[in-house]
Amino acid sequence: MVVDEDDLRSVVIGRRQLRSDLLIALYVATKATPAPLGRARLGELSTDNEWDANEVMRTAQFLKGTGHIEFVSTGDLVGITPLGIDAVERSLVPDEDVLQPLDAIELRAIERFVRDLRGAVESDSISAQPADLEEIRTMLETIERHLVGRPRRRILRAVLQVTSSLLLGIGGNLATDLARRIPTLL
Repeated sequence: MVVDEDDLRSVVIGRRQLRSDLLIALYVATKATPAPLGRARLGELSTDNEWDANEVMRTAQFLKGTGHIEFVSTGDLVGITPLGIDAVERSLVPDEDVLQPLDAIELRAIERFVRDLRGAVESDSISAQPADLEEIRTMLETIERHLVGRPRRRILRAVLQVTSSLLLGIGGNLATDLARRIPTLL
């Protein structure tokens, strides 16, 4: 089967736009109130915005898989999650601090965190599957590479968030304590 790259690009752009538009519509409909209190019907959102109902349902399933929305009952009743609220707000009002360089205190705090986490991993103080430990090592290397030169907040924040999720998934006192330090770093 031959795929026309321009056609594929058009489909991808359309799907991304619908995901963004649906998330924003849900944000507005729920007044940025997380589920289960804030909720809306996909059918009504489809009708109000003149979207194809089947495409909206597929898009909602995708957004559920990414953790941006959740179905709050059977049928088409959905709510936006805190992650979805954050995604909408970041897309509409980008972080002002993204372009500001890290100050010396932030830089030292991240370096200290990296040192502590690397020490815990290398000393086997964190009990985890080898694949999880390898992923943490990769995250640490990424952080260290981005601390050299002019660190980019957005990249560091994203890598630190993934690291936090990994640590919380591993569990245990030390991993959880390290994960709890991450939100204070940037």
